[in-house]
Amino acid sequence: MSLININKTDLLVSPICMGTAVIGSMLNEEESFKRLDMFYEVGGRFLDTSNVYADWIEGIEKSVSEKTIGRWIKDRNLCSEIVVATKGGHGELHGEIIGKTRLEKNELNEQIQNSLNNLCVDSIGLYYLHRDDISIPIENIMDVLFENIDKGYIKNIGCTNWSLERMKLANEYAQKCKKAGFVVSSDRWSLAKFKPDKDPSIVPFNNDRYKYMKKSNLTEIPFQSMGRGTISLIAEGKKPEDNYNLNENYVIAENALEIAKKYNTTVAAISIAYLVNQDIDVIPIMFFDNEQQIKEAFYGASIKLSKEEMIKLTV
Repeated sequence: MSLININKTDLLVSPICMGTAVIGSMLNEEESFKRLDMFYEVGGRFLDTSNVYADWIEGIEKSVSEKTIGRWIKDRNLCSEIVVATKGGHGELHGEIIGKTRLEKNELNEQIQNSLNNLCVDSIGLYYLHRDDISIPIENIMDVLFENIDKGYIKNIGCTNWSLERMKLANEYAQKCKKAGFVVSSDRWSLAKFKPDKDPSIVPFNNDRYKYMKKSNLTEIPFQSMGRGTISLIAEGKKPEDNYNLNENYVIAENALEIAKKYNTTVAAISIAYLVNQDIDVIPIMFFDNEQQIKEAFYGASIKLSKEEMIKLTV
């Protein structure tokens, strides 16, 4: 499986990124290692995690996703082969979101050090700010990240669930400081359409962000890239989750099924193909239950859809 370069970085990653929110929690360590092995063996070299993943589960080790990944990388001696993207700045989690975001200097520095220890690495390839706090000046936040880059603790930075306005301000300030700003954004985006999220802090991808990403040559790394399996469920005659139970998705599913038959593949693969065939660089984040799903995703990332097919999927 050939690797791709994330624009404005020296990172070489697989065209699919594995989400790890359940690693070490819903999947115990043995099962987690097997799932990570499976992804690696098919060609996966890019993992997405966070310092708060699974902290919402009672009785689970804090930052268990990061720690499990760190133990796996160390056990398999894969530090030089795997790019791990992790996140900081989110509020503390316990059962539900509580507390404010943690973006003050001492808070960010502590989280970065914890992630380095959890992942058993000397430097984090890609570090996202998981949430924003508009009450904190953008200069304060970015200066902390720049200091950690200068120290070698993190290599590249990105944001997830940040407004476009604040993302622009961050990159304008970075340019003023002659530093690298956010090179990636991670937002909720999929072939399936969805209703606004109940959590107002989750920012969906939209056309304005698309234009900015294209103009700035930045990479989008969308989460929930399969839209909770909506298009596949509808194609199978099943009802999707309420937030995705929209008329547009039934039309998209019908068209996706037609295109899938042409390529002798699944609707899931076409859902991935739709994202990677955009006019910007897109690396979808997915979680997998089995090897077949991983292979479908990688195959989907290799499909070159025609303009006509892209139009049929854009309802």
